[in-house]
Amino acid sequence: MRQCMDADNLHRRINKIIGQLKAIDKTVDEDIPCEELLIQINAAKKALHKVGVVLVIAISYKAF
Repeated sequence: MRQCMDADNLHRRINKIIGQLKAIDKTVDEDIPCEELLIQINAAKKALHKVGVVLVIAISYKAF
């Protein structure tokens, strides 16, 4: 699988998502508006979705 993708790019994206999730986890106990927490959760969700898109694109290029 490694040959069909840019592993460094994926690691960088995944590490960013992990950082986002850790920050979200820390803010749960803080007094921040729920809307702000939802914004951060949505950003992490979009970043994870983008990882999937990058993989699908890599696989589709490999197929041709």
